[in-house]
Amino acid sequence: MKKNLFFTFCFSLIPGAGQMYQNYMKRGISIMLTMTAFIALSIMTRTEIFMFPVPIIVFYSFFDTFHIRNEECGEDKYIWDSLLKGSETIRWNFKNFHALVGIGLVVLGIYIMANGIINRFANYYNVRWLSDVSYFISSIFPALLISLASIIVGIKIITSKIGGRRDGE
Repeated sequence: MKKNLFFTFCFSLIPGAGQMYQNYMKRGISIMLTMTAFIALSIMTRTEIFMFPVPIIVFYSFFDTFHIRNEECGEDKYIWDSLLKGSETIRWNFKNFHALVGIGLVVLGIYIMANGIINRFANYYNVRWLSDVSYFISSIFPALLISLASIIVGIKIITSKIGGRRDGE
């Protein structure tokens, strides 16, 4: 059943909300999470390059809302489902997903602690070396961590069997 065109337009202006209005909850949530993740990475690392996909996600979401309204799009699924099923590289990356989540939470905790608690403590008691460490962790460490992770994942993708090629082909 087609939804109201006015409300479809209004919700399509918010990435993911248009999909959710059309009863594609998984699709809408995954679009919202993806956009939020890129914005958060950009803010935390103070690296503008992570904002590059945001307009693409916004436009994709807008037009996808009307595509869903005008056609039956089948099963509601997360936008990354097709990526996770087909790629050996992505399977390798998510093999120990719980460990990656744990490491991510530890790094996030260190970042929040350095950015808030340690920095305030160092400034209040005028401890210069602790203030310098806090500055390093809160301003340089996220960009360093993201760049190292990008290099490692890039090397893994380059050295893995890409394009569906197997040994002996």
